[in-house]
Order: sequence, then structure tokens, then C-alpha cells
Amino acid sequence: SRRPRLLVAVSSWPARFAQRQAIRFSWGRGSNDGNGSFRIVFFLGCVSVGR
Repeated sequence: SRRPRLLVAVSSWPARFAQRQAIRFSWGRGSNDGNGSFRIVFFLGCVSVGR
């Protein structure tokens, strides 16, 4: 497999599964086209309030 030329980092909340799936099935689909020109990484996190 070829190394990607671009890494796309997307920040998200754990509850936003549908939005991440929308990215995977729309423009994110290009990362799996065999060309390997870019890769998508989702960063999930939560905010801790009151600490």
C-alpha cells in the first residue's frame, strides 16, 4: 500500500457517529479508492466540566 500524501484530521464528539459516517460515505470515500492519496483520522473527545 502507498503512503498517503495528506492526512485529514477531523475532531468529533463520540455521540456524532452519524456525522462521521456521512464523511466516510461521501468525500471520505476517496481515501479508500486504492489511490491512497489521503487518509482520514477522527479524534474523539469529551469535555470534563467542573474539574
